Amino acid sequence: MLLAFVIFINSACKTPSLSSLTTPTNLLGMLGKSPNLSQFAGLLNQVPSVGKLLGGKNPMTVLAPTNDALSAMGTDALSKLTGSKEGLSQLGDMLKKYVIPGKVSATDLAAGTAKNLAGSPVSLGDAKLVGDAISADNGSILALDKLLK
Repeated sequence: MLLAFVIFINSACKTPSLSSLTTPTNLLGMLGKSPNLSQFAGLLNQVPSVGKLLGGKNPMTVLAPTNDALSAMGTDALSKLTGSKEGLSQLGDMLKKYVIPGKVSATDLAAGTAKNLAGSPVSLGDAKLVGDAISADNGSILALDKLLK
């Protein structure tokens, strides 16, 4: 149900699509093919400035919250993020916390040396990596069971 909400908001806001940057094997394509990460992919479509980076050639690591992790926010919180220009700006800031320039492994994350697009050190806090890393042509995706704080 939440995915349908995000898709509805996306079409209602007439946000430019990232489809021209999506290939089956880049980060955008791999996120789109992962059913458990579809809501995160939908949010990236809301903020093309962040999403475009994942369709580029520079390597990136994406910490992608699962659909369950995003659902824990509740539909009211998500609608505030996707329903206005101010909310989309906040969503962009939030998404930058989940994208790390370069290829970063779970070991690198544990060492605490990785910095996200916002320039902040990445700390998983009580979030855990779930499943195997998903490799893409331009980086990797690590799924999270909770949102970062």
